[in-house]
Amino acid sequence: MPEGGKYSIKTRYVWLTLADWRTFSDALAETYPQARYDIRPAHDTGPDYPDTIWYKRLMDVPLNVEGMGAFSDKVIMTFDADWTPEYKTFRLPEDSPDTVRWMEKPDGPTLPFVQFRRHTAPTPSQLAIMTRFDHSDIHYFCPDDSEHATAEARRFFRLLGKFCTNRDQTLYRLPGFDRPGYEFAQTEPKGSWFWLGHDAIRWASENPDRMMRYLSTTGIRPCTEEEMAALAAQQPPAQES
Repeated sequence: MPEGGKYSIKTRYVWLTLADWRTFSDALAETYPQARYDIRPAHDTGPDYPDTIWYKRLMDVPLNVEGMGAFSDKVIMTFDADWTPEYKTFRLPEDSPDTVRWMEKPDGPTLPFVQFRRHTAPTPSQLAIMTRFDHSDIHYFCPDDSEHATAEARRFFRLLGKFCTNRDQTLYRLPGFDRPGYEFAQTEPKGSWFWLGHDAIRWASENPDRMMRYLSTTGIRPCTEEEMAALAAQQPPAQES
């Protein structure tokens, strides 16, 4: 549990290309010059106490760390210049007597802080051959019952909103075992759960087969107002109960 007592978590599901992440990272560095970033695996193995390597910019954090995927565990953005993660040892039943494993203590960073998870940042060469694009998660942890903390969380997400949008989207059901192709589900003119980066929108708009993917079941595409109206007109009328 993070230091500071009761807290709430505000989450955004985002699809950002490498270009989107870079512009967002630049804005974070300008807006929060005191922030530090730390990447860590779920656990570490070895006799030595794990090192903490701090970065001043989000995109300075390596996208690929040995034993991990692209930000596969988590990157922490902390605003507390004095906080450092603490670790404790643990063992698995199959470990040899000399195996030493380390995991972070559950106290967590001082509130507020931001956690980036399942970070994907496809490059132009990767985007050229992709037709599906998986999301990343951005979690903002802030104290409960604090108007100032709530205002700061809104400030953070307003900044994010300069580089992505949750408006003008169409949602599709992706193919499953019983469906040979994707099918239109609904339109989302505004207020979607899904936030698409500006460069990600450009990528998807260039090819009708390209989609953002959520949980392997939902596809999301950007949509013009004219396309949205035409798709909505294709929906069968609601059945009266």
